[in-house]
Amino acid sequence: MVDWSSPSPIINHFSIRGTLGHNQYGAVYLAHDLKQNTDVALKVSRHSRRLRHEYDTLRALQGCAGAPEVFGFGEGDDGRGLAWMSMEHIPGASARGYIRASGRRERLGRIKEFLRGVLAALTHLHAAGFLHCDLKASNIIVTENGRVRLIDFGCARRMDAGRCSGARFAGTCTHAPPEQLVGGTLDARTDLFSFGVLAYDLLAERLPFMGTTPHQALREIVSQKPRPPEPAPPELASLVMSSIASCPEARPSSAADALQMMNGSQPRSLRQPR
Repeated sequence: MVDWSSPSPIINHFSIRGTLGHNQYGAVYLAHDLKQNTDVALKVSRHSRRLRHEYDTLRALQGCAGAPEVFGFGEGDDGRGLAWMSMEHIPGASARGYIRASGRRERLGRIKEFLRGVLAALTHLHAAGFLHCDLKASNIIVTENGRVRLIDFGCARRMDAGRCSGARFAGTCTHAPPEQLVGGTLDARTDLFSFGVLAYDLLAERLPFMGTTPHQALREIVSQKPRPPEPAPPELASLVMSSIASCPEARPSSAADALQMMNGSQPRSLRQPR
């Protein structure tokens, strides 16, 4: 068992300066690249195939607003058989830290500002032909100038990848829509479901669905209808509730449509035919 909270002082050609985050699968460290003489975020993992997938995804997304710049990848050369990926270090606040930094009276305004930034980042990502597939508060950073950046692209997929297999679920059960939980065709509405869960969680300070396995989560999404989040203005509550609909056709069709709903307009994709 690797103790991710106590890394070696040197990993490959990187000097470790601190831990940015870790879980049972790996960690992200603040590190100094001794070859390039620059600070980076260094992600290490025992799962080299998934990390290689993330590296290839970020390489394809270079220049995409909202995604981090990636520098290098290696595996099995650190003495412990770990894979590593070096990428841009993005100083900033977590999503929850950014919201908490506002006073209670300013909280709703800051949440709306943050959600607009998330939709802008998704718009760029989808325009580049990719889905994030694991959008949640812990995978978002707000920079010091207030810009929203997405991180952790380990579950990302190309939008033209076709149906996903429910037998190999990847993502977070509490934030994933039915088509991702049990297998189906994924598109922009997949990420918008996760966006809806994120927005609901920030507004109501609780998740709309609590299932911890794909089948538990699916049962909740299909059989339960959460109350609209409070406090939220009608246009934002409407966006959140339509985004977490079990049927993709009931959700906004794009991040641009979702942004229209936030601004009080009804996008064409959700208008009823006359």
